[in-house]
Amino acid sequence: MRSTREDRYVGLYLAAFLPNGRLLSRDASYISAAGWLKYYDGLCRSEKTLRFITLAHGLSMLATRDKDTQMKVKGVQAHRMALQEMRKAVQDSQRATGDGLLAAILYGAESNGSKDSNPNAQIKGYYAHTEGEMALFMNRGCQKKWSEPGRYLLASGRIVSFIFGVGRRERSPFDDSQWMTVPWKETKKSPLEELTDIMVQTPGLLEELDNIRASPVAKRSPLVWEEFLDNCSRIERQLLAWRISMGDDIGTYDYTRSCSTLPLPKEDRDYPVLHMSFFYWSCSIILYTTIHIAMDQAIRNQVDTHCSPIPFSSPEYPNYHDERNPTLHAHRIIHALPLSYRPHAGGYAALSSTFPLGMAVRYLLVAHLFPGNSGHTEYEFLQQTLSRPFMGAYIARFINHLHKEATPAQSLKDMPGWHGTELRAMRWWFGPAAEIESER
Repeated sequence: MRSTREDRYVGLYLAAFLPNGRLLSRDASYISAAGWLKYYDGLCRSEKTLRFITLAHGLSMLATRDKDTQMKVKGVQAHRMALQEMRKAVQDSQRATGDGLLAAILYGAESNGSKDSNPNAQIKGYYAHTEGEMALFMNRGCQKKWSEPGRYLLASGRIVSFIFGVGRRERSPFDDSQWMTVPWKETKKSPLEELTDIMVQTPGLLEELDNIRASPVAKRSPLVWEEFLDNCSRIERQLLAWRISMGDDIGTYDYTRSCSTLPLPKEDRDYPVLHMSFFYWSCSIILYTTIHIAMDQAIRNQVDTHCSPIPFSSPEYPNYHDERNPTLHAHRIIHALPLSYRPHAGGYAALSSTFPLGMAVRYLLVAHLFPGNSGHTEYEFLQQTLSRPFMGAYIARFINHLHKEATPAQSLKDMPGWHGTELRAMRWWFGPAAEIESER
């Protein structure tokens, strides 16, 4: 049983975390990765770890807000209790496969650290939480009966695996036909779940591209690039079908369709639509840059491809509004991002926009290296982005640390300044060639 005081701390935390300070409506929950929170009370009753971890975050948040040292100590104590309870839970076969523990691990990853935390420590904690979360999902398996809250948690877990996989350019464990079908065999997928089907397939493209590039040309199958690009085209068709199925919603926060300023999210449903738009745009950047790099490599290897070239283009240039233009999607993300940092957007809105922001910045750092982009235009736009209010010291440091964590070469991790930032982005997009540049 929670005490009245605990209820107050948890309530205040959820009010600060969720858009408009309240649990999402049924309509909004259906398309939101935070939809599982409507089952929060029931999950807490089944798993004490979730209760303790939420209490810890609530106390820490209030301690920071009120500059209350005693409350901060209580937050640390609650966090220790959560970790102790989590250790017990993972050793219990019934609790280890329950929705409550999945929720606790997921919530711990989402809420891990605040703007007052050290970004480097937060990222290491995030990766540790993520690895634990993926292990719990795999231990549970896709064949187990999935409840409605469980499927919400699965959608959130798939988003986490997408972010984790893209950063490390490693295939998602959910990129599997059974994981994409079995949990929904008795129900229809939501638009978010359909999008996560596509999202979990994209990190595998990055891993496969890297493996092909690392293999000796003489030992490659003559069909390797054709098969790879066929796979990209298959995912592109899925992405196009999803965009069409979204109708007018997908254009709500697209600045190219707005006559003046973007509409402000007001209703509960507006925020999930914004978050799905961010992930659609991020997926598009990854997919179309990957197709371009693969086509370029195939041509260098004197292999014919049947794919249409990717129409990179900066604003005010031909092809800018082509849906296959990665630059368009990066600009869409940047223009819509301030909506996630408005009053009443909640901590969850800012959290949901961090990866898309990092993806857009990572792309804009190297946009001038792709054909059709104006180096001067994209550099100016990037500088304007980094100087905007929502790119405060914490967010900028967080993204910089995130990109460092995804860089395998220590020489690039340690390289300071703007030049190091650019080279880390080049290493992520173009492979080890950037490491040679860093040694010059």
